[in-house]
Amino acid sequence: MSRSTMETIDDRFGAAVGVAIRGCVADALHVQPKISVAISEVRAGARRRRAVRRAVVAVGTMSLVVVGLTAVVLRNVGTPDQAADQPRSTEPADLLLYPPSLAEADARVTVGPSVVPTSAALLQAPSGALFRVGVSVSSGELTPGAERRVFNGREFDSELYDGIASYQSLSACARVGVVESSPAPRLWDDEALILLDGLVANGKDVSIGVPDGWTSLGAGHPATMLQLTFGATVDGRQIGVNLTQIPSTPVAFLADSKLTPTLIGNRPAWTMENTAFRTLIWEQNGNAVSLSGIATSDELVQIAATLESGHGDTWSAIIPTDADPAPIGRAPDPEPVTPGNCGLSDITIRIG
Repeated sequence: MSRSTMETIDDRFGAAVGVAIRGCVADALHVQPKISVAISEVRAGARRRRAVRRAVVAVGTMSLVVVGLTAVVLRNVGTPDQAADQPRSTEPADLLLYPPSLAEADARVTVGPSVVPTSAALLQAPSGALFRVGVSVSSGELTPGAERRVFNGREFDSELYDGIASYQSLSACARVGVVESSPAPRLWDDEALILLDGLVANGKDVSIGVPDGWTSLGAGHPATMLQLTFGATVDGRQIGVNLTQIPSTPVAFLADSKLTPTLIGNRPAWTMENTAFRTLIWEQNGNAVSLSGIATSDELVQIAATLESGHGDTWSAIIPTDADPAPIGRAPDPEPVTPGNCGLSDITIRIG
């Protein structure tokens, strides 16, 4: 049986952002406001086999939020303090980030996606290596010819590609994937063995137990994705960027390739490189956030440092009132149970 051709969020997100970035760069250079793009049911045709291994964040039909384009000029970019920039309000809309110079009249919003049952978690090992664990619909097959090992009654295969070490396991209920991102990953290294030995899957649910010295960077299910496209000027250079936010969702859902650590002020963040653009990801106010563009890491960090919480009135005005599922306030309804899909999974993490 051949590998499944199921698209995953990194394929669709990458394709969608690539389309938006290309248009955003061209239009931002001309500073034309009120430009919007609708992206629906994005289907990537490349990296099928590798994308299936990344099914830890698989989604179904996707319609990204795309907000109108305008230009934002960065001035007096400082170093924000993580404690000081907390929003004054705890209303969900006020927790979203927004470029303060983007006029409400220039914003155009589309809401999505419809999400199939999936869960993800991100852990950091004592060495600094990052491990993303994901649970998604069971499909495809293990890698033919790859070395396999059994942990807690579950067989995992292995593959090294694109600077990451990847492991996956299949059962009647779910696919469990583990991806390690580190400067020089090796298959079956000591920290990977510790995590796999502490990973127990009971049907669709997974528990992870690791020793002291590890750090949990969050686990959970994805909510509805919002995307805003705008132009920013950094040191005189016009840059088109996409700001993506997934409310009440861990950053693990945006960590779809090799991660390089950085900081936004004193807030932990990571960069990912694609052939066409670079992405900066972090978690803020309980939301997964990414900023993508044809830009350097430093430029993305400068732009990210200008984003503000507390613009709930603006978000409430630009998000369609009939959006279903609502992007803030509740998660999408899970899909019905089908073969290979036993419903929404839970991941629990125990340290020590």
